[in-house]
Amino acid sequence: MTQKIWIDEEEREMAEELAIHTNKMDALATLANGIAHDFNNILSGIVGYSEVALSMAEKEKPVANILERILDACERAKTLIDPILAFSRQNWQAGDEEPMQIAPVIREVIELLKASLPANIKIKENIICDKGIIFASKAMIHKAVMNLCTNAIQAMKDKGGTLAIELKNVEVDQASAISDNITTGSYIMLSVSDTGPGIPQNIMKRIFDPYFTTKGNGEGTGLGLSVVYGVIKNNKGSVKVKSIPGTKTTFEILLPQIEITGLS
Repeated sequence: MTQKIWIDEEEREMAEELAIHTNKMDALATLANGIAHDFNNILSGIVGYSEVALSMAEKEKPVANILERILDACERAKTLIDPILAFSRQNWQAGDEEPMQIAPVIREVIELLKASLPANIKIKENIICDKGIIFASKAMIHKAVMNLCTNAIQAMKDKGGTLAIELKNVEVDQASAISDNITTGSYIMLSVSDTGPGIPQNIMKRIFDPYFTTKGNGEGTGLGLSVVYGVIKNNKGSVKVKSIPGTKTTFEILLPQIEITGLS
């Protein structure tokens, strides 16, 4: 009886901690979305006026060159907005989501990674769930998986190691549903592991925060994992991380599976 009470109390504390973290991330997502949209509106004005000025200054080469540089800078700035909106879950267009097999997306990401993989890093893949179907945006799932794998590769860049990618079917029971803040049922689990240095416990709770990064200047924006979080939560899934310092880190993503026939 004492052990059961202790387990129930531990589950309650985990659920409360998850709820607090989810509320925090939702608040950050709302803030990020507002800032990104305001920034985009300002850029649109700059682009519009610059294009008008460029059309009026075609014969004035020095002026035209300056205006073209302004437009180029605006385009680069716009690329910064996409990951912010991905985290805030506000950049999905209506109709983007569709029934899709996730295995081909995972395989495509793996092939892209192999093309530029450092010689000291190997990929180990285990695609058990070959026909699993989810309801999601292919582009956003691709972005999330690519970000997750890229993050794992960067963690091993100094000493090398193994990137392990596994895809399988799982059933989520009531206890797991509560701890992961999802519903019970059939899910597809994507597991991405690296044999890098691991994640220190003191920063574990912050890794999904936007702009939080342990990388040096110029090595990353700190949006990679926050984008993963936003994409997965938008698709009613969950993402959690397990890390053993000095040994490995594993990210586990759960996405609800749907039943559909005739999808190839």
